[in-house]
Amino acid sequence: MVQILRKYGLPQIAAWTLTIAFMLAITLYVHHQDTLKEALLEARNYYRLNFHYRAWNAEIGGLYAPIEKIRPNPYLNISGRDITTIDQKKLTLVNPAYMSRMVFDMVKSDSATPIICKLTSLKPINPVNTPDSWEREALVDFAQAGSTERSQVIPLNGAPYLRLISRFVTEKSCLKCHESQGYKPGDIRGGISISVPLTPYYQAESKTRNTIAGGYLLLWLTGSGVLALVSGKRHEQETALEAEAVERQAVQEHLEEQAVLLEDEICDRRRAEDELRKSEGRYRMLLESVTDYIYTTVVENESVVATTHGPGCTAVTGYSAEEYHADPGLWLRMVPEEERQKVQEQADRVLAGKWVVPLEHRIVHKDGEIRWIRNTPVPHYNMEGNLIAYDGIVSDITVRRRSEEVVKKWKTVLESAQRIAHLGSWELDLEKNELIGSDEIYRIFGLLPHEFSVIFEDFLSLVHPDDRDYVIDSYSRSVEDDTPYDVFHRIIRKSDGEIRYVHEICEHTRDSSGKIIRSLGTVHDVTEQKLAEQSLAERVKLSQLSAEIGCILTMPGDIRKMLSGCAQSIVSNLDAAFARIWTLNTPENILELQASAGLYTSIDGTHSRVPVGKLKIGRIAEERKPLITNAVIGDSLVNDQEWAKREGMVAFAGHPLTVENRLIGVIALFSRNQLTDVSLKALASISNEIAVGIERKRAEDALMKEKEFLNNLLHGSAIATFVLDPQHRVLLWNQACEVLTGMKAADVIGSSLHWRAFYSVERPCLADIVIDGRTDQLQHLYEHASRSALTPEGLQAEGHYSDLNGLARHIMFYAAPIRTGDGTLLGAIETLLDITEQKNLEAQLFQSQKMEAIGQLAGGIAHDFNNILTAIIGFTTIIEMHMPKDDPQRANLSNVLAAADRAADLTRSLLTFSRKQAINLQPVDLNRIIGKIGSFLKRIIGEEIELNTTCTPGELTVNADSGQIEQVLMNLAANARDAMPGKGALSIDTGTVVLDEEFIMAQGYGEAGGYAWISVSDSGQGMDEATCKKIFEPFFTTKEVGKGTGLGLSIVFGIVKQHNGFITVYSQPGIGTTFKILLHLIPSGVMENHECEEEVIEKGTETILVVDDDASLRDLTEKTLGMFGYTVITAVDGRDALDKFKQNRGSIDLVILDIIMPEMNGKEAFDEMKIINPALKAIFISGYTSDIIRKRGLMEQELDFVAKPLNLKQLLIKVREVLKEEA
Repeated sequence: MVQILRKYGLPQIAAWTLTIAFMLAITLYVHHQDTLKEALLEARNYYRLNFHYRAWNAEIGGLYAPIEKIRPNPYLNISGRDITTIDQKKLTLVNPAYMSRMVFDMVKSDSATPIICKLTSLKPINPVNTPDSWEREALVDFAQAGSTERSQVIPLNGAPYLRLISRFVTEKSCLKCHESQGYKPGDIRGGISISVPLTPYYQAESKTRNTIAGGYLLLWLTGSGVLALVSGKRHEQETALEAEAVERQAVQEHLEEQAVLLEDEICDRRRAEDELRKSEGRYRMLLESVTDYIYTTVVENESVVATTHGPGCTAVTGYSAEEYHADPGLWLRMVPEEERQKVQEQADRVLAGKWVVPLEHRIVHKDGEIRWIRNTPVPHYNMEGNLIAYDGIVSDITVRRRSEEVVKKWKTVLESAQRIAHLGSWELDLEKNELIGSDEIYRIFGLLPHEFSVIFEDFLSLVHPDDRDYVIDSYSRSVEDDTPYDVFHRIIRKSDGEIRYVHEICEHTRDSSGKIIRSLGTVHDVTEQKLAEQSLAERVKLSQLSAEIGCILTMPGDIRKMLSGCAQSIVSNLDAAFARIWTLNTPENILELQASAGLYTSIDGTHSRVPVGKLKIGRIAEERKPLITNAVIGDSLVNDQEWAKREGMVAFAGHPLTVENRLIGVIALFSRNQLTDVSLKALASISNEIAVGIERKRAEDALMKEKEFLNNLLHGSAIATFVLDPQHRVLLWNQACEVLTGMKAADVIGSSLHWRAFYSVERPCLADIVIDGRTDQLQHLYEHASRSALTPEGLQAEGHYSDLNGLARHIMFYAAPIRTGDGTLLGAIETLLDITEQKNLEAQLFQSQKMEAIGQLAGGIAHDFNNILTAIIGFTTIIEMHMPKDDPQRANLSNVLAAADRAADLTRSLLTFSRKQAINLQPVDLNRIIGKIGSFLKRIIGEEIELNTTCTPGELTVNADSGQIEQVLMNLAANARDAMPGKGALSIDTGTVVLDEEFIMAQGYGEAGGYAWISVSDSGQGMDEATCKKIFEPFFTTKEVGKGTGLGLSIVFGIVKQHNGFITVYSQPGIGTTFKILLHLIPSGVMENHECEEEVIEKGTETILVVDDDASLRDLTEKTLGMFGYTVITAVDGRDALDKFKQNRGSIDLVILDIIMPEMNGKEAFDEMKIINPALKAIFISGYTSDIIRKRGLMEQELDFVAKPLNLKQLLIKVREVLKEEA
């Protein structure tokens, strides 16, 4: 087993593994400690930032902020916490703790694993500041042991955090809020706890750790492989040497036996044999004393005579002694060509009797492998000093050379790793005071190897003078206390004088007595890291500057106030002595000083107005280029050098303030310290921000004035208007919009709930559609939608909505986009016009035109129909007049006359419906009319239907045509009968009511005053709402074909309107219908007397000219007048009548003319006759009503008129009345 272990070199590999593991552990430990130090450094930076802005807040006594932005601190109970400024702004005091907690909350919300900052105290005012167990332990230690800081890695919320807590001491400025707690200056009041999440650090450390582990693993694998190979080869050599030793032993025994025999047999050659025996003994001793390949070369006269190779030559070279003997040049040929010369030179020196050193070179083994050997010649001289022979020892050093090459390679790798990581190693022997360093040590310190002495004091000479005592004390304390030496300090590189930052760590080694005798350590060049930390801290400060500038630029106030805040922030954050900001007065081309902070705060003086091109500031403005120097003293542009020296000015920086290459102003600062690149970049950046801020502020001021004008314009407009932004939020909701919708601006401004003012469910308004460009929604949402005629992108539409009173309104919507000059969408504006009245008027006009058209049709039909009825009634009456009273045919004639009368009633109804029939309005009692017509209505509705009438007590006097009112009741009763095909009930009621403005507003009809009402109700089938809306339209009917004309309710509607009344309908399917009629009440007067005695028809002898284009009517009139003694002349039209009048001008006493006739109408003919006989009398007849005739100008008001169909008795009475009238 031991042989196997030795064969494969397992002990050596185990030792190599322990070495690699130890080095890896040390490296990983050092890297882990560096990671924790980086996290601790970040925590300390956060602590310093928090401490300083708290101290600043405490020093100035706190800050006042608007209450609407910051809620008052409930735990700050001091006078003057909340104040109101002169301009009525409410402010609250923000003390250091309150400000810190708000900042901490912002930091905490910044990420999922934030840096946790917390104020804590053993006597907290705010419960939020109560310490946890770790913080409490640290605070107690601060108070009792006087320590100032504690840090520890602790898990928080399941994640690793590096926690740091540093104390803060009560100062005089703190007593304003904390004196009541018993604190006095110098007391430990609490601490600031910073918890930095280690997860990001551990992730980065893990990546680096994997890289380091991979490198060491590769190093271990290579070394183990080499050790295994070397051990195998050495095992083979040892086996060969053991075999050779056995062979030598056998040879020795054989030689001893031969020597004894020769001594006995050859006595005369004893001396020679003795010499030979001595030589052989020397040879044996040599063979026994070495373990490598041995050869002997015999020399005569500096020439090789013979060479004997030992048996080990086969193990070393692969060739046997016999092969060497047979081929003397074999040895030199085994040597690679490039090394033969130095081998030959060694042999030549030996043959020349010169001393030579062992030579290491390569040979080509018989198996073709390249091997390394060490050839050590040992010369032998005779008594005369001549070389007679030399022995040589050839050692196979292949394994050693390969191991050396591997070690050299990995030493190079290690040195490269140290160089890449800037990590050097050193060892200090304390007893000898010798210091040894790696190559990287020289590079870090800027030294050449020969320039670095071996004593500790020379190392100290390169440490920065300000850090030297600290380094000495730290190392001495480490040695005395046997604690790790771990320090950061600066060095001054010898090569270039550059200051570098290093991190040193070392551990100590003791001797058997426990005394420290050696220190082993590393030096890590952390300059880049340190500078990065400083740069990070500087960037944090400059980020704070940018944030402050951003806040200041967005705060309300004028430009001067804004720029003053910017200048103050620049002075505070860039460590400037003073800073100033000018703006350009374009008309005068002069820079005007607007703000100055720091050493000089006045804006008056020689630099208050600087012409462009003058001084440094004017030059910056003119060239529009920055002017920067870190050497103010000696700069020609700084005129007052004495001032610069006196004030210690070092640097100046000025930047033009431009927007799109337009000059806005100039910003400049002086500093007593040099300005870094980061500071200069920050100044350039905030210069751009300030320029844009000035431009924006000016634009905002102009926009504010314009907005104020537009707001006044829109709010004062009588047109309802609202404006939306691109996110559909309401920006403006004017008073007219409030009046129209009932929704207050305060309830909708800033929200997207404007749709609630118009609709019960959420849907887009027209302005929303304009913003989204979704015109495909128009037809689904609005009645009549189209593109606006005024604005190409605008829209217009009509729609309905119910206002807060429930009244339906018809609205015309107009919407258009609002864009900037470059086309950017800013929102949309929508206006709303209430066109309800307009639509109502249009509907009324349409209805009026429709009724007018139907009236024209009805009037024409009535005219022609009346002519026919006149003939029927007239001729039937003549027959009846000549028929005996007992004639059985008289009943048939009576039926004919009754039918004709009903037909005449139909024509009158048509004329009434079209409002062409003149009505006779007289004071009548509605109760009397209902009582009179009751029995007639009972016959109309039939016995199956019950009739109930309930009239209000007293008289209901109205101005009405009693016949027309009866017609209304009959039509409603007939309609009710048809709605109740089986049994049912019809109720007619009357009453009075007074309509006021509230009723008129709610119902949408009527005029203020007293009204009589008639209600007609049935218990029929009822109607739905859609049917009720059309019930009064002409020819609309719900009855079967042939069972209704669709004119009954239209006639009712027309009669009511002619009486200036109102009619409404209330109906529910399955319950019944109620019609309600309202007529104006008038004071009681003389009632119409419909009862009169039958008039006696007188006869006459006068001559009458009858003019009618209808032959049957001419014949009827001629016969009727002739029966009563009159002489009748007939004419077929107006021109015929004029001719016959001229022929009989002296005998014609009266003219009866149809007004409407072809060629020449009756009026024209009568006017011609009047010229001939001004005293001529006339009676006009027509199928049209008299008001139509008069409206057309066909008849004068005072002329007599008889409407068709003619009642012959009335015509005869009218003829006698006219003839009796005095001319």
